[in-house]
Amino acid sequence: MRVLFKTLYWLFAAALIAAAALGSIVLRRSHQMETTIASAAARRGIDPRLFAALVEECSGGRTTFADHERYGLLALSAEDARIWAEQNGVEPDTFTLFDPKQNLRIGAWKLDQALATWSRERDPRIWALAGWKTNRETVRVWAAAARGATGDPVRAISDSHARNFVRDILGKTRREEFTLVLPWGRKR
Repeated sequence: MRVLFKTLYWLFAAALIAAAALGSIVLRRSHQMETTIASAAARRGIDPRLFAALVEECSGGRTTFADHERYGLLALSAEDARIWAEQNGVEPDTFTLFDPKQNLRIGAWKLDQALATWSRERDPRIWALAGWKTNRETVRVWAAAARGATGDPVRAISDSHARNFVRDILGKTRREEFTLVLPWGRKR
């Protein structure tokens, strides 16, 4: 009986040590990813809280995409990678979307392009984010409807998934202390 208790004690101790080691790896990776997210946003002059909220919603939120051909942290398409490669003078490669740093770089570029596209609107963030969920033509219709309406322009987004996606992200950026929640880490 004593041998059984000793064995269980040492197994429990080993499990605690392993859990602590794994936890520090997860926390280190989470911190490193937060730094990478902030860096990708800064390179493009994007609000890091907006970009971090977009990453969180695309990678760990309850978001679903109608187009399942989306890859990586920011649910980017092969078309996104092709256009980015073309504009940056590199060979197009869909596999770059699986590299988190490249995915963040391309995602920051895509968000920057979208913000520029909608810069004449009252809040370009709304339409840039809505574009993550649908095509540009549909977003144009929503933006036009919002121009003629009073109140919250997000209400002009007729698709409930896109509307909730935009509201969730903007809500996270409005909080005073935004905490990034990545699927492999803990709240920070």
